Amino acid sequence: MEHNEIQQNLNFEEPPFSITPRMRDFLSEAARWSRFIAIVGFVMMGLAFLINLISLIFLGGAVGIGGGLGIIMPIVSMIFLGIFLIPLFYLFNFGKHMREALQSENDTVLLSSFENLKSYFKFTGIFTLVIIVLYGLILLIALGAGGLGAFMG
Repeated sequence: MEHNEIQQNLNFEEPPFSITPRMRDFLSEAARWSRFIAIVGFVMMGLAFLINLISLIFLGGAVGIGGGLGIIMPIVSMIFLGIFLIPLFYLFNFGKHMREALQSENDTVLLSSFENLKSYFKFTGIFTLVIIVLYGLILLIALGAGGLGAFMG
């Protein structure tokens, strides 16, 4: 009996969801802006990567400057640039798939578009929480070090 219920659930198709002309206009505009923001982000990340690469090449040998930070800072910056590329890909794919879905009226492509939008917000939200926690830890460490310094001095 359970096998038949599972098979029925697998064959069940959701009722069609209609998009009004006004909704279509809003989604089309959101797709255009998301692609624009993603492309500008890609360009800015590329420029930042080049600047970091140049500083790594030219300042990498200058170990005396900043106690070796001439090598570490560009590498750390490149890691963060790589992390920041992930939500840009989600945003770009949302815009690309949404435009395609609105032109072709394909539910599968529309679903892919919204999946990318969900992934964009999920990644951005998790990353924001991680940064907030790191800031809190840094604040606690700084307060602890300051209190310890005042106690010792």
